[in-house]
Amino acid sequence: MVAFEEEELGWLEMQAGQLEAAEDHFRRALELDPMRSDSLIGLGVVYLTWGELEDAEELFEMARMRAEVDLPKPGSPRRRNDPLVVPYLRALYHLAVTSIRQGLWDEAEVVLQQILVWDDHGMDGEAFPLLAEAYHRRGRLEEAAHYYERALDRDLWSWYSLGAVYLSMGNRAAAQSVLSHALEQAPEVGCWIIYFPKVVPLPNGTLLDDSFRQAVSYLVDHIDLWPEPLRKGLAAIAERLVAAPL
Repeated sequence: MVAFEEEELGWLEMQAGQLEAAEDHFRRALELDPMRSDSLIGLGVVYLTWGELEDAEELFEMARMRAEVDLPKPGSPRRRNDPLVVPYLRALYHLAVTSIRQGLWDEAEVVLQQILVWDDHGMDGEAFPLLAEAYHRRGRLEEAAHYYERALDRDLWSWYSLGAVYLSMGNRAAAQSVLSHALEQAPEVGCWIIYFPKVVPLPNGTLLDDSFRQAVSYLVDHIDLWPEPLRKGLAAIAERLVAAPL
């Protein structure tokens, strides 16, 4: 079996939640091709999922260095989803995610901005909510708003975060607009934010669907960006939305 086939099996096992089996396939792929970027990334994702952040970071950095060798030369034409660039972008993205998991937002911003140097679409928008949050958490609200706005087309939770930024900036009209949309699309999250910590979601194992898991994840990871004054602002918008005539 060639390295590519082992790598593909590794990703299939990852999707099935079989991390040990995925690790075995990625390791076998690397035995066949020790510097295969996507196999290094795959193995790194396994360790990232396990919370072994230093090992994950080392693998992603190895993947970045290997993929960097194949990048087009400066000044050459660039294409979206260029196969010479995609492994490099993947390595950068996962390095940024690892930095975020470590609370290193400055480092994450640098890496995410490097993604935009090579792909101004931000990996089909995947980089935008992360970059927005990096600015948001450091109080750079104008930049945070810019990247949250770019993420709205593909990321529901950016509507809530953008609303929090607008409330922080005192832009009530803009906050009313984006948070009304967020509340219409995911009202349960608005309820959790408004009444936190009195009301919290109760996970129920495998019975949860993906959308519920994502909603819970947003609350857990972002509730600190919703201090009490912003929660009150969200509550006022929710009340006006309920009171609005049909």
